[in-house]
Amino acid sequence: MSLPSSTALAALPAIVGRIAPGWLLERGFAAFTVFIAASAFGAASLAAALLGQLPLAAALVLFGAFQIFAGMLPGVLSAMLMHVAPAPAQLGTVSGMCSQAVNIGNLIGPPLALAVYATAGTGAAVLMLIVLLGASAAAIARLGVFRRRDLG
Repeated sequence: MSLPSSTALAALPAIVGRIAPGWLLERGFAAFTVFIAASAFGAASLAAALLGQLPLAAALVLFGAFQIFAGMLPGVLSAMLMHVAPAPAQLGTVSGMCSQAVNIGNLIGPPLALAVYATAGTGAAVLMLIVLLGASAAAIARLGVFRRRDLG
C-alpha cells in the first residue's frame, strides 16, 4: 500500500466519528450524553494505547478507537450549531467561531502534547490530555442546550 493510501486509510476512523453524532442524535440520544461518552471512551482508549504494554495490533486498534471518539467531538458540535446559535442569521458566525476553536486545538494540541512528552514522559502527556479533555467536558456541561433531548 502506498503512503498516500495509508494516510487516507488512517483518517477513516475520524470520518466515522464525525458522522456518528448526527446518527445518534437522530435516534434520541442527548447531545451531552454523546459528548461525555465520546470524551470518556476517547480518553480511555488513548490512555490504554499509550500506557499499556500492548502488541502493535492492539495499540493500533485502540488508536483507531481514539480517532473515532475524538472525531465525534467536533461532530457533536456541528450537529448542535443550529441550537447553539442565538439566531438563524448568526449561524455562519457561530459556525466559523466553532471551526476556528477546533482548528486552534488541532494546531496547538499536538506540539503541546509532544513538548510535555519530551519533558516529562508518556504518563504526564496522557494526564495532560485527559485533564484538558475533562476541562472541556466540564465547560460544555454548563451549557444547558447540550443536555436537551428534543434536538433532533
